[in-house]
Amino acid sequence: MTTENKISLQIAVPVPLRQCFDYLPPESGEWRHLKPGMRVKVPFQHREMVGIFMGFSTNPSVPVEKLKSVIEVLDHELVIEDDIMKLCLWAADGLYSEENYVKKFYPKTINGQHWSAIQLTTATELCTVVDLVVKQAGKYKGLVKQEQFTLQDITSNRFGQYYA
Repeated sequence: MTTENKISLQIAVPVPLRQCFDYLPPESGEWRHLKPGMRVKVPFQHREMVGIFMGFSTNPSVPVEKLKSVIEVLDHELVIEDDIMKLCLWAADGLYSEENYVKKFYPKTINGQHWSAIQLTTATELCTVVDLVVKQAGKYKGLVKQEQFTLQDITSNRFGQYYA
């Protein structure tokens, strides 16, 4: 087996898996000009998909005998420029992430009355703010904004405890 026969093409396909898939080069010799960012058509499961060529590999993830061949090289010039490819790889690598501190609210029964999640959160916030303002009358005047209350103020309140 020559070195060229051992080469596989790493293709990113639009599926919710964070990996590239190895394919054999197409039968025609038109694959040698491939550069990362060019599109190819590949068989994937029971359909054909357009994927992005990501690079060459001499160490495929599965035995070469099990690899399928690229059906067709669709581009002869870059479709995704190098700087955009780097940005996509950076984002896919998990360097960009969002931290989320969400607490889900579900319907509850309080004192025998059923409350939907939106009723519970709205009533809790309203009662908490009114209670805080009434208890500290001299501290709040005129328009009272939500930014004037700390999370600690809200969650330690007798009504705000439902947020904790």
